[in-house]
Parts: sequence; structure tokens; C-alpha cells
Amino acid sequence: MQNAVITHAVGVAVPAGEVRAVLPRMRTGGYLLATGPGGTALLPDPPRLRLGLRSGLWPGPWPEPAGERRVRRFARDLAVELAAPVWHLLDRAGGTRATVLTPEGAAAGLDWPAGAAARRADWERRCIRLATMAGHPGRGVALAGLCRAAAVADGPAAGAPLLGQLCELFGLPVQLVGHSPVSRAVAHGRGAVRFEGRR
Repeated sequence: MQNAVITHAVGVAVPAGEVRAVLPRMRTGGYLLATGPGGTALLPDPPRLRLGLRSGLWPGPWPEPAGERRVRRFARDLAVELAAPVWHLLDRAGGTRATVLTPEGAAAGLDWPAGAAARRADWERRCIRLATMAGHPGRGVALAGLCRAAAVADGPAAGAPLLGQLCELFGLPVQLVGHSPVSRAVAHGRGAVRFEGRR
């Protein structure tokens, strides 16, 4: 399917115990992945079907832009609750995107493939800004290097390795990559724990 989602997840460099403590205050439910020590990976629920079926049974790609807006709103709320930057990672056939959201409500992201050389030219400036928003200004140049390497490897297979390297660079769990509720990964015994949204 052309727009099938490969990765659609939220990550934060905060231990899972601290994240669990704020989940009851979140408006959207979802799954917390078993990630071990360090950061935490979350899979917020997609939108519900009009018939009221829970979105975990969603048969195909999420409707856009509603699906992305929903996950980004979850990431923004989580950043406020944790007082820490939160990442929203998206990888699908149409491209790859990494967005960082701060507790103050700011957001900035990068998209691949970049396409135009003009867009590639300002990657370092944008990557330094992203790294600064994520609390690691010294990692901006390294992030720009990852972007340049991904530009050389432009193609449908470049997104997952790039997101994996970004996770390692910013202390996020690599389990984020390749996971989405739509992929039914949580139904295959991969250590996910269900949490419900605030009612």
C-alpha cells in the first residue's frame, strides 16, 4: 500500500517509570513499549473509526492529516507533563519526518527525502536548532552529518536507518523505529503495555 505507515511513534529520553506516572493525565491512550533502561517509546492510538471501533483495528493507513495531528498533540501534551522534549517520528512510503516538541509549546522538524539542494544547504542550521530544542545543542553538527548521509542514500529504505541513528544520538529507544499501532506490532507479543486515555 503506497501510504502504509512503517513508523509512527513518540519517544522521550525519560525512564519509563517517570513516563508511566503521567500517562493517566493524557487524553489519548495507546501502548508503552518495553524498552529497558533509558528512554521510553510510546504508540498513541490512531483516530477512531466513525462506527466507534477502537483504532487498534484500523485496517490501513491513518487518515491524514488527522492521524499526524493526533500523535503530535499527544507528544506536545507529554512534553508539558514531563517538562522534557518529546520526539514524534514518522516513516512511510511518502517520506520520513522527525519532529521535536518542547514543554514551552515550540516544535520543529526535518523531512527526508529533502529533494532540493537549497533545502540541504541549510540542514546544519536547522539541525543545530533541533538539537538545541532537544536539550543537546552540541549534537546538531552530528545530526546534520546524518542528514547528509541520508541524502546520498535517498530512497524508500533510507528512513529507518536514519531514524535509528537519530534515536541513538539523542538517547531515544531504537524500538521506536518500525513500530506503529497500524502495523499491529503490539498484537505480536513485543512487550507492549496498554494505557488508557483520560476520560
